[in-house]
Amino acid sequence: MITLNYSITIKSTADVVWQTLWNDKTYRKWTSAFMEGSYAESSWEEGAKIAFLTPDKNGMFGIIKKKVLNAEMTFKHLGEIKNGIEETKNWENATESYRLSQTEEGTLLTVVLTMESVFTKDELLSNVSLYWFTETIHSSIRLYNEDSRAPLHFSKNDFINTPVGIAKFHKEEPFPPRKFIERGYNVQHWTDIPVGGHFAAMEQPALLANDIIQFAKELNPINNFRFHGHSGTCA
Repeated sequence: MITLNYSITIKSTADVVWQTLWNDKTYRKWTSAFMEGSYAESSWEEGAKIAFLTPDKNGMFGIIKKKVLNAEMTFKHLGEIKNGIEETKNWENATESYRLSQTEEGTLLTVVLTMESVFTKDELLSNVSLYWFTETIHSSIRLYNEDSRAPLHFSKNDFINTPVGIAKFHKEEPFPPRKFIERGYNVQHWTDIPVGGHFAAMEQPALLANDIIQFAKELNPINNFRFHGHSGTCA
């Protein structure tokens, strides 16, 4: 379990900050910093269901665990929404809390996030710092931008004959089914790993390394093999 705390003092009263946070118009405005066009659907009553959505109906859902007018709003996250369909996840104690308290300078807004994590705080901060201080986050995600502009396309008879090994980690989503992948790739090795996710090399390094070694052993020693840079995949 990991807990993250963020706070800021806003020169306004608690009731104004509260309305800015949860009024539909202003909620859409401040959350656009994370995802343009995002919004929430809920009755905003304690115990009510809430969906945090993007314009294409993807996002997360949960319940309003606690609501104290002008003082606290806490959400308990339950799962993801993909193409408008809810998928419950095993997110024990995954909460997001917004707390307001009046001070002499204005209103202190504190945001508390709790989540399960296989990483320590030092590991997370070290990893984030590598991108933050070197200002390289843009180049690190350039691949995703380029893929969206020119996605990989297979013609009817296209096929990659190079032997492919795939380690499918449980939380690596979305992930196409094996039959779909085999339409274009020569899949010789497939392992369903019940733990881990997108950052498999950092989350479950031993399981990933052992699976790569096993795949290499299955290949004819004279064959060349290469590792694909995406999480959990080698070829």
